[in-house]
Amino acid sequence: MRDPDDLLIDDLQAPPPLDVCREALEFWTHRRDTVSRLRRGARRDAAEMVARWEQRLHDAERAERAQRPWRRLLDALGIDWPAVAQRHLPSRRRVTVIVSGGLVALAACLLAMTVLCLVLAYAVLTHLG
Repeated sequence: MRDPDDLLIDDLQAPPPLDVCREALEFWTHRRDTVSRLRRGARRDAAEMVARWEQRLHDAERAERAQRPWRRLLDALGIDWPAVAQRHLPSRRRVTVIVSGGLVALAACLLAMTVLCLVLAYAVLTHLG
């Protein structure tokens, strides 16, 4: 049984939810990009907040991964999947195109192998008969 104070401290130190982190990061990124260049202090503050929220988002993603067994495996292998997905697969449309292309290629290979097996079976049966 843990002390309620320890539970409260753990809760306060836990990263915010993912959606909150994403919204805040989006807000501060937009603010940094839209504030006038003449307002250097405001731009610097916004850039600092972007860095903080990026770190919080990273921590929240790591905490979520820790709850899922397959994500623990990726962590153990040193693979930061959200970063990889963000870098190499920028859009859902691109992922859909890649997966669809792979499935079409797989279907074509299976069809070719089936035809080859049928031709070989026919050749063997006609040779034996």
